[in-house]
Amino acid sequence: DKSEYKSELDEFYSKNKKAPKIDRFEMETDYIDFIMDGNYPGDFDLYYQDYLVKELNNNPVFKNKNIKFTVFNALAKYIDQQVDVSALEILHLPTLSNYDGIIIQGNRAWPLKDRQFIANKAKALNIPVVSINYPLSYAYEIGTDNASAIHALMDYLTNEKNVQSTVFIGGRKNSEEAKERKNAYLFYCQNHRINNLGCYGESWDSDDGERTAEEYIHSNRPLPDCFICANDNNARAFINV
Repeated sequence: DKSEYKSELDEFYSKNKKAPKIDRFEMETDYIDFIMDGNYPGDFDLYYQDYLVKELNNNPVFKNKNIKFTVFNALAKYIDQQVDVSALEILHLPTLSNYDGIIIQGNRAWPLKDRQFIANKAKALNIPVVSINYPLSYAYEIGTDNASAIHALMDYLTNEKNVQSTVFIGGRKNSEEAKERKNAYLFYCQNHRINNLGCYGESWDSDDGERTAEEYIHSNRPLPDCFICANDNNARAFINV
């Protein structure tokens, strides 16, 4: 709903006065197609667009170039909700041959076959594809180095806070990001002699963080020097308990 999306944009701009105001539906900033999911709260999704457009406007590489930046936003899923299959039709909406480049953001909300469909079709048309945060055949991948981030976090806790024992609250068991963070945590504990008192959590949802906190507190298990939450939703809920 364009009118509903516009009200969300207005609210975003009221909180972010310096954000570049560009029409999200016909972004005049060659042609770039940005296909994204609704996996994150609205502000976060808008930051993706704003900073991409800001880079197009300010980077000297793009000076004197007429670039049209089109966004297809599929509000298909959030956290652990079921995918709205009808919303996934947006993946088949763009006429890819109209674009010189394609960016896909949707790390786990969309089925792999649907994401790969775009990359396969783009390859046949000789159009480059960038995939954010997950690997796809025939696409360049950019994303978070989860292992390095966990290593830096653990270095800080052990060196600056003298943490000796920890409990890890992870995310979804079938999430590649959750696996990377947990494995990096366990590797660090093993190699730096940190006393790991356990790994918990089954979801990115705040309800899981709250449930895990309640269960741990009432279990009479020893309290660690630090609880480490692999996700902001889990951390908020854990702190509130």
